[in-house]
Amino acid sequence: MYFLNIVKDLLPRRIRLFLTALRNVGNAILLRRGIGNTLRGVWQTVALSLREIVPSKQTAVTCNLCSWEGAAFYPNFAPSYFERDCTCPQCGAIARYRSLLVLLRIRTDCFHSGRLMLEIAPTDFFQNYCLRHKAKEYLSIDPSRPAILKGNIACLPFKGSAFDYVICLHVFGYVRDDYRAASEVSRVLKPRGVAIVQVAIDCSLEKSVEHLFPDRYDCGHIRRYSESDFERLWRGCGFHVQAVSVDDLLPVAVVRRYRLDHKPFLIATKVR
Repeated sequence: MYFLNIVKDLLPRRIRLFLTALRNVGNAILLRRGIGNTLRGVWQTVALSLREIVPSKQTAVTCNLCSWEGAAFYPNFAPSYFERDCTCPQCGAIARYRSLLVLLRIRTDCFHSGRLMLEIAPTDFFQNYCLRHKAKEYLSIDPSRPAILKGNIACLPFKGSAFDYVICLHVFGYVRDDYRAASEVSRVLKPRGVAIVQVAIDCSLEKSVEHLFPDRYDCGHIRRYSESDFERLWRGCGFHVQAVSVDDLLPVAVVRRYRLDHKPFLIATKVR
């Protein structure tokens, strides 16, 4: 798996988008569901690629990670979801990471000199951005994805109070012992350190739903959180929590220009 990830990272971004689209077609056929999402995603990927061949001065969207400008972003899709106008064809950043960067730039000082940052389960595009701007003050860790270090969130290989910031997006829905994982994040954060976290929240749930096995119809999640349960998890591990969306930080026109994700992030500040 690691070798395949390395090979994939060497391919041009647009070829990788097409390979992802083909993989999603195969997944949809195997699952016998999500065919509509998948075909719509493939069609839009092909249409936008052909559109780029024709020179155009129209720049309706901009990626804040790589400064790419164009008429539209590519879709982000799988059999179980479809996000239109989401993926940057140059760096691969999806909407939630463009929103994350806005949040970090406006609400934190994590890109200032001397601030140590850890990203758990990194994406290549955000990791590359951080390495360009943070250099030796950024680390990433994951057991399988291409990261700087190999390791598991349930047992982080760092001494206590090592980092000012921890970034952890869409990880806890796959972690069986989420309390232990949140406690590990607390352990490696300095006093008053901040964790920026996000998971798939189902606002219709009063109580989180747990699966005995990974749900292949829900992106392999073993847990779907309710909003209150996710916040309660972090409070129970000694954090003050606040949900913040880009809609709270920027004008509507700017949110639309960068096609930012409206879903809130949880800012968890260590208080003990």
